Amino acid sequence: MIIKTFQTRDDCARVLSDDLGIVLNAALAENEHASLALSGGRSPKMVLPNLASMPLRWSDVDVTLSDERCVLPSDKDSNAAMVQSSFLEQGAKDASFHPLWTEDLDIAGGLKTAKRKLSIFPWPLDVIYLGMGEDGHFASLFPSDDVAGFDNDDSPVVSRRAPSVPHQRISLSLSTIRKTRHLFLHVTGSAKRETFDYARTITPTSQCPVSLLLNNAEIDLRVYLTD
Repeated sequence: MIIKTFQTRDDCARVLSDDLGIVLNAALAENEHASLALSGGRSPKMVLPNLASMPLRWSDVDVTLSDERCVLPSDKDSNAAMVQSSFLEQGAKDASFHPLWTEDLDIAGGLKTAKRKLSIFPWPLDVIYLGMGEDGHFASLFPSDDVAGFDNDDSPVVSRRAPSVPHQRISLSLSTIRKTRHLFLHVTGSAKRETFDYARTITPTSQCPVSLLLNNAEIDLRVYLTD
């Protein structure tokens, strides 16, 4: 695990986007195509425009999401809409974007469709960029009594719900995230940093999901911390 700490959020976002670009460029140098999964939320809005402006072979990059709310693309809570405005329209329009949620489907149909969309990706994914919540969740893997709910047999996606928000969600599974070649974790704010520091001291548990990613020699994890 590599940890980088910054005084300002702007500096953190700049270095994070630069590092994402470097790793993606290396993946494209090794293979014809590269794969990238992006996080939703507020912090990526500071990172993705700079990443999108980099002169990479975006036409050879397949992009998806770490998780998505089951809402219309026009909904303010849609991660796909955020990626469209903050990434694709900022310079990465040639990338192939594969949203996780398809409207007008029930959750079972949505999971099957998401699995089919992701079947075209080379596995494991090259890069996943994650945020983290104050409760230690990442993607849509929220604190749970049972870690088994973070995976769904051989599927790369699972169905989850946030504790306090009504939207059903589709998330990359824990095993999919753990197997990625390069995992980037963006932690902003003092409360989230306290959770991250706490997660480093405990036995990995689904009650604090981020602990399941830490201190694991099999994961290439890079953490970017700022208040």
